[in-house]
Amino acid sequence: MATKRQQQAQATKNRIIEAMQKLISEKGYDAVTVDDIAAECNIGKGTLYHYFKGKDSIFSYFDRERFDNIPALVEERGLDTIEDRLKLYCTLWFDQILQDSLNLSVYWYHRALAKQLPDERSGTHFSDDIENITAMLEKSVASGELVPDTPISLIAADIVFSFNGATFYRCIEDGFDLSEWAREFIDHVVAIHVRPFKAQ
Repeated sequence: MATKRQQQAQATKNRIIEAMQKLISEKGYDAVTVDDIAAECNIGKGTLYHYFKGKDSIFSYFDRERFDNIPALVEERGLDTIEDRLKLYCTLWFDQILQDSLNLSVYWYHRALAKQLPDERSGTHFSDDIENITAMLEKSVASGELVPDTPISLIAADIVFSFNGATFYRCIEDGFDLSEWAREFIDHVVAIHVRPFKAQ
């Protein structure tokens, strides 16, 4: 259980993240400064630098860190079927993405296309998600839930490319409802990827 001090530290970190979200939504990433973020949180710049090295460090949280605990959260639920585990993974992923303003999503894709994402870790959250879903599928093959010749890599990539494609489409198509698309995808499409490979 987290101590009161740890809870306060996490609350401050969350305020910084939420402030950056709000400011990017209003002004766009390039126009936001560390001073703006600190002022929005009503904290000193020194306090902000205690939690993040700077603006790009906060962006790294949006880029990768917030997705890191998804596999553990799926595992904790102890769900019986690979369909349910995949659905939960996608739900938790979209829970993060749907918090993003359109400006933040546009900026992320702009940086990704320019190969200018933070490079503190190799790969991107695309590769992280493919790796995570691959591990889930491999575990289901090993347990006998899925047949040995399940096309694991193809299924993992197809799911990840689908939800990232929809997120990108949100950036270029006015009026596209990503929340509605995500719900339909999770409810009706995710399970189709593994259904033909279920062991009898």
